[in-house]
Amino acid sequence: GTDAPRLLTATLGTRPCIGVCLGGGFQIALGADMRIATPGCKFSLMEAKWGIIPDMGATVVLPELVPKDVATELIMTGRIFDGEEALRLGLVTRLAEEPLAEARRLASEIAARSPDSTAAVK
Repeated sequence: GTDAPRLLTATLGTRPCIGVCLGGGFQIALGADMRIATPGCKFSLMEAKWGIIPDMGATVVLPELVPKDVATELIMTGRIFDGEEALRLGLVTRLAEEPLAEARRLASEIAARSPDSTAAVK
């Protein structure tokens, strides 16, 4: 339902075309309650490279997750960083070699708890 945590895996890790969370994909990920990535997942808000601003909420959400100066640097530079740094910055909840399996395990754990307390936290 709408009160259930939105778990988003930033990468599946084993698929060659997945392993990046860039631009709009990163902005969508920022809207999740929890984010799970592989250590080597690549992240970036690349819009600055194209002369645009992140228009899907990153300018609002990112400063809520990291210090304002860090958010500003990431938005203005569009630099690429990995899952390890994303974890240090607080942009992912945890790292896992199998993030989809970890997200499912976490969702099962949350689903086993009181729906009332989960809804209250949301």
